[in-house]
Amino acid sequence: MTAGLLLAPALGWTWGCGGTDDGPDGGADASSDSDGTSGQDAGDNGQGDGSGGGGDANGDGDGGSEPLAVRPSSGCNGEATPPTGALSITVGALERTYVLSLPADYDPSHAYPLVFAFHGLGNDGAGVSGPWYFGIEQKGGTPSIFVYPDGLDAGDGTGWPNQDGRDVAFFDAMLDDLKTGYCVDENRVFSTGHSYGGIMSYTLACERAEVLRGVAPVAGSRWATNACSGPVAAWGAHGNPDPTVSYESGVSAMARILETNGCDTSAPAKDAGGCLTYECDPGYPVTWCEHAQGHDWPDFAAQSVKDFIDSF
Repeated sequence: MTAGLLLAPALGWTWGCGGTDDGPDGGADASSDSDGTSGQDAGDNGQGDGSGGGGDANGDGDGGSEPLAVRPSSGCNGEATPPTGALSITVGALERTYVLSLPADYDPSHAYPLVFAFHGLGNDGAGVSGPWYFGIEQKGGTPSIFVYPDGLDAGDGTGWPNQDGRDVAFFDAMLDDLKTGYCVDENRVFSTGHSYGGIMSYTLACERAEVLRGVAPVAGSRWATNACSGPVAAWGAHGNPDPTVSYESGVSAMARILETNGCDTSAPAKDAGGCLTYECDPGYPVTWCEHAQGHDWPDFAAQSVKDFIDSF
């Protein structure tokens, strides 16, 4: 992978948290996004036992400083073997579905990080849950609860157009249900996704920062939103060139997070793999990885996303 400087001021893009997308190509309308996956469709985290922390999910700690206190949800000490696999929930007048995966040795008294993983256009939760595609949960590390939501078909394939806020409402309903039925660490809720799922993660980064600890969009861009609720830690990757969702629109989406997080874009640190990490407000680090694998889910993404999640 290679690194690309992500300097919004130098590129001449400006925006407020509320306006429309004025970045290059208008933010890459996800309705024309194809999944572009090149056939890819085919231990304890050392937490304490006190709830501590309080406040929202974006408390202290940034993965390299004082760690966040664990914040057990109301579902802790509940069922020892709660439902998993293909599940459904009613949101408004719609029945929405998702796939839920728990750690093999799930302990209802242990608060786990919760990871939402959103698929690309035309796919579904089951299609991205295995090691042949996202492969994040198969990387080991800190045991976590994984959720693979199913998008609705808006006429051009299943995805996340968020018409009338319906997909953000789906996220809200899943999160509420999971916090009451499972033992979730409310200070460690994450969102990742590829392509249309990356767009969904960028949307949540702006609209649900108060409940998200971090987002990890891959090959995404951003929708216009009414308000940004605050900063959120981020790891992002985008292919250059990407024939489906332009690299420039991905840069625009991440640049918005850089601005919201108060990041210094003048001198990012480059790691051994070429990714750039920015110095931002405490607790809200941002890493950006430019790569040459087009629109594919890149081969380094699974491990990198898991490392990002586990850093908190």
